[in-house]
Amino acid sequence: MSILGPKRHFSHPDQAILPSGRADRLNTRFRYHSAIDVMRFALTEMNRVALVSSFGAESVVLLHMASLIDRDTPVYMVDTEMLFDETQTYQQDVAAKLGLTGVLVLRGGGNAAGDPDGTLHQRDTGASGPKD
Repeated sequence: MSILGPKRHFSHPDQAILPSGRADRLNTRFRYHSAIDVMRFALTEMNRVALVSSFGAESVVLLHMASLIDRDTPVYMVDTEMLFDETQTYQQDVAAKLGLTGVLVLRGGGNAAGDPDGTLHQRDTGASGPKD
């Protein structure tokens, strides 16, 4: 059996937290491996792995590596609904060029009643943060 144990399906996100010592074992195991080898292991051997990406210049490197390993990898991008049209076009172009088929754009929409004019970030900078 590998140090990771069998693949498991998690029914709740809190169950996906690495057991005590597992991160240390993984760090030791992959200390001298390349970034793409580590990503290949994560995408092919671990369960329920996804990428979250802004599709910025730095994240395109990771997206490219993912496209070489598994183009169906889930890739989540948060659309704040304040993105420039050029940003959305760029995201679509990158996904198409890399052949990524698992891109999912997440849009808010939950603040429409509390932020009808889209200026909540100017009026109340802590509104979307943790509540006391």
